[in-house]
Amino acid sequence: MTTSQIQKRRFSLIALGSALTLTAVWLLHPVIFPDSHPVTSAPEKKPLNTLNTELVLLPPPAAVAAADPIRAEIRSAIDPTSPPLQRTELIQALPENLTETEYRALLHEIITLPAPGTAEAWHSSYVHEICKVLQRIPASHDLFASALATVAANRSFTVVYRDYAYQHLRILWQRSLDPLAPGISQPRNLAIEKTLRTLLTERPETAAQAILSLHELRYGDSTPAIPDQEINHLVDRIIASTEKSNASHIPARMTSVRIIAERNLPDNSETLRSIASSPQEHTLVRISAIGAIGHAAIPTDAAFLKSLVPDNPILAEALQYALKQF
Repeated sequence: MTTSQIQKRRFSLIALGSALTLTAVWLLHPVIFPDSHPVTSAPEKKPLNTLNTELVLLPPPAAVAAADPIRAEIRSAIDPTSPPLQRTELIQALPENLTETEYRALLHEIITLPAPGTAEAWHSSYVHEICKVLQRIPASHDLFASALATVAANRSFTVVYRDYAYQHLRILWQRSLDPLAPGISQPRNLAIEKTLRTLLTERPETAAQAILSLHELRYGDSTPAIPDQEINHLVDRIIASTEKSNASHIPARMTSVRIIAERNLPDNSETLRSIASSPQEHTLVRISAIGAIGHAAIPTDAAFLKSLVPDNPILAEALQYALKQF
């Protein structure tokens, strides 16, 4: 799989935060972090490559002082008084030969909360364009990883905005692999993996993004970086949560069910049956379980699906589709 294909696959999941979108996929296709806050202090002159695999999160990049040398087009691009469309176009046209000061200015833009009244859709897209630029500059990827982790951990940002950070962490993990050492995680890869594990534990509102990210990390030969045994343990812990009715837990439960099916994790048939038949589970989670059972198409599960009595039209449609897989 090429880097371009990997990126396209990652960004096809941009709507992860939407439970309805995840449901459609099923129906149509068989850190120990303190709360982070934007930094506004003067820049610290530190080397960019300072990643330490013992750290889950590095100190966030500092702001750039007004007196620091920086090209006019970059200053205009990060100027909140500039027209939004112009800012995006300037970012898209940026070269890769950024100075350290310019690079830090863009990093700071990523971790800074948007001004009140800023259109969320535009701002998320604008920051995504900045990340695409920073992805192309390998020499500074350690600090970029820190900035992404800062956003992913910060509850002041919306879940949708934080999802961009998870997507770019996955891309950055892929770019950080050493082609001469296939199947081996390098220091930056290990740091990103550790960050995702911690986010999964400490940030339940974005647990769906974290578990999906760990599931999707793949070496060049498509071998999962995180083995089935660990993924199975992580999804079991999410599914075993008693917070079934908590809206913030629904995407994580749906994603966990989907991962069980995609990885064909063993000994989960009873778990999926329990979810599919439980009125206490959210309808969307039950649909995901029904879809997973249909995806696996184990002959003995057909009778179970036929025995379910749907209590709404959406469940009925999901059952009908799942039974067609048999």
